[in-house]
Amino acid sequence: KLRRTWYPLSREFSLPPGGYQVKVVVRDMNGGRVGSVIHDFEVPPTGSFRVSTPILTDTVEKTEGAAAAPKPLLQVRRSFAPGSVLYCQFGVYGASKEAGSRMPHVTAGYEIRRADGSVLKRADPTPIRPTSLGALLRLQGISLAAATPGEYDLLLKVKDEVSGKTVELREPFTVGPG
Repeated sequence: KLRRTWYPLSREFSLPPGGYQVKVVVRDMNGGRVGSVIHDFEVPPTGSFRVSTPILTDTVEKTEGAAAAPKPLLQVRRSFAPGSVLYCQFGVYGASKEAGSRMPHVTAGYEIRRADGSVLKRADPTPIRPTSLGALLRLQGISLAAATPGEYDLLLKVKDEVSGKTVELREPFTVGPG
């Protein structure tokens, strides 16, 4: 199981807006080998309309109770088996609120494109229903049944329907051989 899902490690930091770099270093407790990775990222201003980095996974955590939403399991890999379900979760922040309801009105849709640019799958924008506190979170399950092995891009388009602002994200992934 560890080879398939790796070892998820999650830490949360509150950072002011700006450019950052994170370096993760790990050591194999059995062999003593050391590995590291460096990732550059930008923290946008907190008041701006923005979307979190999408979580792409093919595994969700089992939840108890009918009302409990499934929770995606973080994974390092971006390669998924043909026929699997690709789960994509992202949060939306800084959306304007409607005058009457004082709630945000945000829509999101996606396209999955093959390496040649052709569209494998598309979903037109639909509203993201806010929680009672106005939080916006979307978990989308996308079947990869028609995907052949190769490189793909998940293109997300998120629109604040109140302000008219749009954020577009591109998340590359691979469908590996069966």
